[in-house]
Amino acid sequence: TNTRAKELAARGAPEGTLVVSETQNQGRGRKGREWFSPPKTGIYASIILRPLIPPVGAAKITLLTAVAVTEALRSLIPLGITIKWPNDILINGRKVAGILTEISTEMDAIEYMVVGLGINVNTVVFPAIIRGEATSIRREAGKPFPRAEILRSYLKHFEELYETFNLTGFNPILRRWKEL
Repeated sequence: TNTRAKELAARGAPEGTLVVSETQNQGRGRKGREWFSPPKTGIYASIILRPLIPPVGAAKITLLTAVAVTEALRSLIPLGITIKWPNDILINGRKVAGILTEISTEMDAIEYMVVGLGINVNTVVFPAIIRGEATSIRREAGKPFPRAEILRSYLKHFEELYETFNLTGFNPILRRWKEL
């Protein structure tokens, strides 16, 4: 979804454009790591942003996203959901979601940012290489969850936090990030 969102952003797609996929053939995380994206079991989504911040501030958006995901999941699912620096969301110490933020810059300004999110919602079986460290909401809660409801909650929390960031700055978000 990040690749498609970057293509759209480079062609002028407006801030807030959302790219969602049922599956990904080349899902990826930080440092080129692969993200397991089986069909119709997870959330694979990217948002195009055009924040008026210098490139050095881009990491703040990743932390903001981590808070939005965690708050969204906590509002729906009573599990031990926490943030692991810098871009992983954990349930009971196992990775349930990852964030990949990519930017395009012009000199000292951000042209656009793409914030990608992968959430293991109803995944039951994981590849052997990640089986011990990955989990899904379904595995932890013992029942399937509607992906649309989780995506809707995430987008609501993201929009609220992004508005806070733009109006009052990063400090309230950073405080909450540290708590989580």
